Amino acid sequence: MERDNELHPPWLEPLLDIDFYGHNCICEVHNQYCTFFCKKCTNKPLCESCWRVDADAEHELHQFLQIFKVSEKASVRKADIESEVDVRKIQPYIINNHKVILLKPKGGKGGNPKCVICEGKIKDEFYQFCSISCKIIGDTEQLIVEENGPRKRRKRRPCRSPLF
Repeated sequence: MERDNELHPPWLEPLLDIDFYGHNCICEVHNQYCTFFCKKCTNKPLCESCWRVDADAEHELHQFLQIFKVSEKASVRKADIESEVDVRKIQPYIINNHKVILLKPKGGKGGNPKCVICEGKIKDEFYQFCSISCKIIGDTEQLIVEENGPRKRRKRRPCRSPLF
């Protein structure tokens, strides 16, 4: 959808597709997790050692996101992403005095309040989503409803006239 691209920056979808803690760095030299993401290149995550080298050479003027681990899930600092992505309705977590937002659903069902997409537990009822990916799904569903218009329902069952 063309309008869907207007809602989110182009680097957001590739960011959500990467498994940062599932494998080691692509360089195969360092035995580290990939915890940096280049917003401009969007093709591969970098470990901290490669990031320090590439930030000076290949990615000199590029912007990076640092990835953090929260409850075994990848997250980003809220301050790093909120200028480009609307994160007001996403549950933040505080890690080392920084507010972070999960990239993918945390999992776990039950409890109130819940995420409106995956029904995962949320700490505060002010928030509607548990992660950025749930927010994107919610925005896409809202966009579809706006394009197609609201469904019209009957007020009640029609009455038939008696047959004589």
